[in-house]
Amino acid sequence: MKRKIEVKKKRKYGFIRFRKTKTKHITPEDYKRNLQHELLGYSNKKTLLLKNDAFPSLFLPKEKTTDSEEQEERTKRLQKRINKAVVNEILEGIREPLEEDVLDEPLLNQVKEKFARTEHENTCLKEENAKLKDELKKTNIEKNDLETKIRNIFTDGQIKKLKNPEKEVKWCEEDIAKSITVYATGARSYKLLLKKNFPFPSVRTLQR
Repeated sequence: MKRKIEVKKKRKYGFIRFRKTKTKHITPEDYKRNLQHELLGYSNKKTLLLKNDAFPSLFLPKEKTTDSEEQEERTKRLQKRINKAVVNEILEGIREPLEEDVLDEPLLNQVKEKFARTEHENTCLKEENAKLKDELKKTNIEKNDLETKIRNIFTDGQIKKLKNPEKEVKWCEEDIAKSITVYATGARSYKLLLKKNFPFPSVRTLQR
């Protein structure tokens, strides 16, 4: 059992009882030696005298923390919990896209297949477009060649009439003069050519 001893300090007027304490807090070097008792073989456990500068130093209870220290400890613990929550949230945010990628793999394959089909269709359309451009280029060449040949036969007014048969054309004097020459060679033939939409001024225009 832990034994309590009476702690005394020697002052000017003798020994004065200071307090009671446990022996576990006092080191052997803090006690005064009783040579008389040691020589006679007496036990000095009943009354032990401490040195003037002795002070309990072993197994002392921890000092009570102040309010500020307690608050600082609570703040540290709270900060640790916050940091842990933030880290867990970040890790969860990283795991979720990975899980979604694994779950959406079939959908990803469908998108890839659709993209491949679209690319193939786009390539076919480009090839078809190139062919149409070539055909259009050839058609324009043929058209220009034909117009050149037609201009050697018909006047500008007659060419306009060929392009727009229903639209009234303002004939120039040259067109009217040439048409009168044709009409003079045969009025019946001239009227027949008009019915066939041949680009001639009407008979009424010639008679003005």
